[in-house]
Amino acid sequence: MTQDKSHNQYHNINGTIFDNWNYTRYKKTCNPSKDYDSPLSENFFLETVSANNGIVCGPILRLISITTNKDNESIYKGSILLICNGNNQQPKPIKFFIQKDNSSLTTFIPKKVVCFHKDFLYKDSDPNFCLNFYRYEFEITLNEQNEQLITYSIDDNHLPHYRFYIPSAKQNCNTISYSCNGFSLNTDTSSFNGSLWYDVLRRHSSNHYHVMLGGGDQLYSDRVKIECPKFLEWLHYKNDEHFIKQKYPENAKSSKIKHDIHHHKLLFQNFEYDTEFSKQIRQFYLKNYLEWFGYGYWKGTMGKTLITQLPIAFATIPSINIYDDHDIIDGFGSYPDKTMNNEVFKNLGKVAYEYYMLFQQQVSSPFSSDEQDVYGYFKEPSWVLGSEQGCKFIGERSHSIFTKLGPDLALLGLDCRTERSLKEILSKKTYDTVFARLQKEYNSSRYKHLYLMLGVPIMYPRFVWLENIFDSKLLTPIKWASRKGWMFHGLVNEFNGDIELLDDLNDHWCSFHHKAERNYLMARLQDFAAKNCVRITILSGDVHLTCVGQFEPSTKAVAGHKSSEDPRLMYNIISSAITNTPPPDAMVKLLTHRSKSKHKFSNDTDEKMCDVFKSNRSSNGSLSEKFINQRNWCDLVYNSETDYVQSKIYVEKDRTSIDSETKSFKLDISPCTEHNVKLDHGGMRHVGQF
Repeated sequence: MTQDKSHNQYHNINGTIFDNWNYTRYKKTCNPSKDYDSPLSENFFLETVSANNGIVCGPILRLISITTNKDNESIYKGSILLICNGNNQQPKPIKFFIQKDNSSLTTFIPKKVVCFHKDFLYKDSDPNFCLNFYRYEFEITLNEQNEQLITYSIDDNHLPHYRFYIPSAKQNCNTISYSCNGFSLNTDTSSFNGSLWYDVLRRHSSNHYHVMLGGGDQLYSDRVKIECPKFLEWLHYKNDEHFIKQKYPENAKSSKIKHDIHHHKLLFQNFEYDTEFSKQIRQFYLKNYLEWFGYGYWKGTMGKTLITQLPIAFATIPSINIYDDHDIIDGFGSYPDKTMNNEVFKNLGKVAYEYYMLFQQQVSSPFSSDEQDVYGYFKEPSWVLGSEQGCKFIGERSHSIFTKLGPDLALLGLDCRTERSLKEILSKKTYDTVFARLQKEYNSSRYKHLYLMLGVPIMYPRFVWLENIFDSKLLTPIKWASRKGWMFHGLVNEFNGDIELLDDLNDHWCSFHHKAERNYLMARLQDFAAKNCVRITILSGDVHLTCVGQFEPSTKAVAGHKSSEDPRLMYNIISSAITNTPPPDAMVKLLTHRSKSKHKFSNDTDEKMCDVFKSNRSSNGSLSEKFINQRNWCDLVYNSETDYVQSKIYVEKDRTSIDSETKSFKLDISPCTEHNVKLDHGGMRHVGQF
């Protein structure tokens, strides 16, 4: 680390352009037809991404961990992902600048630079198109007293948003939680002029967020169904009896084929997943990430968008992410095993997983067992790895994440997609590993609050009755007519002919297949909180609206003390979607109706949906005090004096306005003060069924 006095424009903190960051420079509509000289090209990738002989994606900041070294210093470890187009193999130099005082600037370069495997990268047919992926690792010792502003340059270019904040050693991270950062395939984007990412940047200018937690669906990959010719062919022909008999004459007389065609019970297994198919799938996921993460560009069947604030946010607020189904494809993991075991589906999941790990976790898996793990795929200490057998569909170990976010705050990002199947989300062995890690970390360095990232809400109204209707044999004629295209277009999905919404219902923790596992997990969380006096707050998304679920001790259980002090108290803050379109008002009415009364989790624990939005209903006649179907995101700020966490949910006022203004709703989360409490889970349902 060296003292650098050549950058005079950065010497005085109060005088630097970064201290008075002008976020308004990024104010721009995301509707191309209303603010750009001409509509976005239909071939955005070739004309914009591949034509750029330089940085095509990034910088993307990632917070890896905050740890304490042997000298009792707090060490901030992070990385930057940079993707460059061109044949130049040399990584672009990155410098960091930390203002120590008003007269000097400390400069340092990243600790390690890694270039990912060349044979992992996609090469276009144009020999001049070549992508190089670079991860720059860095470590910074946190200042004991003061938050620090870090600015950085890439190849001596110092853009206004090349900057981020790190907390002091005594400070807990100011945190953002968001999910569903993209549009569903058939969304009409014409009414979306604003972007909540602009609101994030606006509030970041004063709140100084240290990390943002991506709770899943950081991008939507369902376009693979229309942009990958081989996948489209597979969808189109899998139920075409004439095509099957021509292409696979050895099976032409099979009665099983005819049964599967007309009853849609099984995807056609013999469709060849060949080299060309694999190439197209890989090209799609790479292209999808480059366009969205690099430029904020997306195109669906009914519109396109360009959210320019998205890559700015990635470059100025470090991320920690988990993933969900749309990072792969809608419903992945929640279809029946017969569907999931199809070669096309399994290979699509494997490719999507590779690119998720590459773009969102900034690691690449080794190509052989004897190869050094220089990419941190297994050995990075922040990983909490699942069972060695891995998922039977993706074939990889789940990668959950644990890190401290300050002296009193910890984070667990639970990977609930890699091992997922219709009947199990995580194995018991993985749960044992996760809770052993939580206890080990607590014993090593105690924390008072734990944020738990779960992509899908775990405290949410039940719809098992709707699952039963959708799965009923009484609907067979209607589903058959929909598959034939005679009526009810869009009622069933393309993959196995079930009702379209059934995979969404099967995804939920409270679904028929997962409710026993859900209760098992919640009981273990309660036991951990009670033993260690830790307040657990669960952060979720997925449902495209905002609400807050709550576990609370029953009146009998809190006799003699306050419920706010009890370890049973847990909130599930559900913030979704930051980009995608909200559900209709009818969904809010249904959810409100299903949430009128408390649900009994056990004899000593009640469950309910909170009346967080009372002020909203009184001011504008909102449909519900419990649910708001507008785009949203939330933050969590730790008050070190009181040990309370204050969360605010920011709800969009008007999607047609480029001002992207939001209204905030506050939730105060108290610390736990009850130590070494032995809980009785008597009365809990589904005990022993998981």
